[in-house]
Amino acid sequence: MDPLRDGDPRQVGEYRLLGRLGEGGMGRVFLGVSPSGRKVAVKVMKSEFANDLDFRRRFTREVAAARLVGGFHTAPVVDAAPDADPPWMVTAFIPGPSLLDAVKDGGLFDESAVRALGAGLAEGLAAIHRCGLIHRDLKPGNIIMAEDGPRIIDFGIAHVATASTLTVAGAVFGSYAYMSPEQINGDPVTAKADVFALGALLTFAGTGNGPFDHPQLSTLMFRILTREPDLGTLGSSLRATIRACLDKSPDNRPTVAELLAFFTGETETLRPTSRPERADSTAESTVIDPRARPTTHRPRHLVDLSDPRHDSPPPDTPRPDTPHRDSPRPDTPYSDTPRPDTPHRDSPRPDTPYSDTPRPDTPRPGEPRRPPRPESRTRGRHLDGNSRMPRPRETPVDSQPDRLTGHAGPVRALMFSLDGSRLVSAGDDQTVRVWDAVRGRQLARLTGHAGAVRAVVCSPDATQVISHGTDQTARRWEAVTGRVAGQYFMSGDAVFSPDGRFAARSFPGGVAIQDAAGGRLLRRLDSPYQLDTLAFSRDGARLAALSDQGVHVWHGGGWLWAASYQPRPRPAGDAQGQLEPGAAPLLALSFDGALVVTALPGGAVELYEVIVPRGRRHPGQLRRTYQTNGLTVKSAVALSPDGARVAFGTPAGTVELWDTDGGRQLVGLRELRAADGANSVHAGAVTAVAFAPSGTRIASAGVDGMVRLWWPPPAS
Repeated sequence: MDPLRDGDPRQVGEYRLLGRLGEGGMGRVFLGVSPSGRKVAVKVMKSEFANDLDFRRRFTREVAAARLVGGFHTAPVVDAAPDADPPWMVTAFIPGPSLLDAVKDGGLFDESAVRALGAGLAEGLAAIHRCGLIHRDLKPGNIIMAEDGPRIIDFGIAHVATASTLTVAGAVFGSYAYMSPEQINGDPVTAKADVFALGALLTFAGTGNGPFDHPQLSTLMFRILTREPDLGTLGSSLRATIRACLDKSPDNRPTVAELLAFFTGETETLRPTSRPERADSTAESTVIDPRARPTTHRPRHLVDLSDPRHDSPPPDTPRPDTPHRDSPRPDTPYSDTPRPDTPHRDSPRPDTPYSDTPRPDTPRPGEPRRPPRPESRTRGRHLDGNSRMPRPRETPVDSQPDRLTGHAGPVRALMFSLDGSRLVSAGDDQTVRVWDAVRGRQLARLTGHAGAVRAVVCSPDATQVISHGTDQTARRWEAVTGRVAGQYFMSGDAVFSPDGRFAARSFPGGVAIQDAAGGRLLRRLDSPYQLDTLAFSRDGARLAALSDQGVHVWHGGGWLWAASYQPRPRPAGDAQGQLEPGAAPLLALSFDGALVVTALPGGAVELYEVIVPRGRRHPGQLRRTYQTNGLTVKSAVALSPDGARVAFGTPAGTVELWDTDGGRQLVGLRELRAADGANSVHAGAVTAVAFAPSGTRIASAGVDGMVRLWWPPPAS
């Protein structure tokens, strides 16, 4: 026990604190005494997490999970106040070191001690699983070596196997060194994940190292996903059993009942398991997301997809037995089984020029009638060599922008509906706003997020809006009434495809593609690189991502190199993690994914044409580097649907429009002054720009909370 430090509480509830027992990621644990003098362990959430709704929910779940298990397999809960500020929980004090300290201070366990430890942990896991729980974070620091056997503690990320709303597939929880492959891959997690962690724990006890140890996180995860475990000097009679626990496939791992029988000597060996096992508890057989069937697990080999030897798609993604009513059609680019009438995935997609013409009953007062969209010439080439969608002839209608006001803080996200009739915006004021993009008036103000909203999209029929915020929730709203039609948990930063069908988020080892309406995992796009700054093509068929090595585009079952560059240090954010305007890397794709534009901090803005030659993969062709009076810093970027123009927002509050073919600047929108004569579009940095589906209008937003609509001149 360590003494209390300055800033530590001296009293929590009615419990007086004596000293520090330890510290975890979410809380600190103190030794305390009850009013009658009984020793207790008091866990207090760290102050920096006390106002985070997600962490408070996790703490509440920990209290509920620990109370469910009880008994002598864990530390019984004595008292708790999960709604306090900060939340706290009191458990019985269990004298004894953690498994981590026992190995560090007392040395390696011999074969008989490993067997005894395995029996005690298997018995404890059986009790946990009978309660319908999965621990998901077994590690040496969470095992207390009591006199009468090991106790399993810390249920901070334990999961009720039937409570699908608490965790979405694709979110990664747990300590990496003891994490199962399915957790890293974002697959649905069953109690077999605890069996994998048990095998890793026993390896640590007998060898002093984990079976996949490496100081670099990416290499550690690569080993878990692809390598055989290193069992070191582990006793020969234990090796086969522990190796079975560490099998990449959950279906091939033993049950805790089989392990208990083995470690207690009831059986000498484990029978080979080549069939999907019947579970010995509710938790063993229950998948976290009840809408998804169990995955056919195979090791996810992280390979360099720029290598022509690796052209095959990643393993199949699980599909639900009963699709969500808003789920993508079976022939989506992230589904592995096309319908019989679906073209081959490398076949050209049909042209889908979206119309943005206002409805007859909603003319804009005083607005000249827009000309019909004639057939027009094509520009550029599709990824497969075919012509891309026709480019409409566009005529400027109004040089003065609509000023859409209402946001009380910086606006972070903009998206037009597919028919161009609606514009959705969201930002730091925790609101989502739906605008009539023709009349320029607000239709709805959607509230409910507990943090800034960073991503929005309309459903294809514009009747619903989906949003994602820093509170780690995605919400599906009725656009007119503001009613929440559904919500789900999704960690990290998410982006939506403009057609409203897909959500994408990066995780260690790749990108998870989810159903935007309900959060169901559709597919993992594995990669050996840490990918971030994601962007969909306009039709949702392709996805681009940045790594510290280059730009990658998902196409035809693999990642293509779209651009390569020297590694650059990632910019640091402020105390809230918010990057300064222009400090974050930017990325945008054209309608068909044939063009990708990047704007890197302090570097040139570059436009690449993605090329897919037959039989091999190589970086795309650099088509244009943009320089504006020697200044290259941009704070927002968007490509027109036809790829003919690119719009940039700048930290100075201006919007620039460039021709992608000729590389000439068409107009700086700062020159189209507003009625008040301001010299810039926005008072402060431009945070988002977006083209309407027809390309005839541009929306811009800034840190000033303003949203503006423009009718820019065409490229000619």
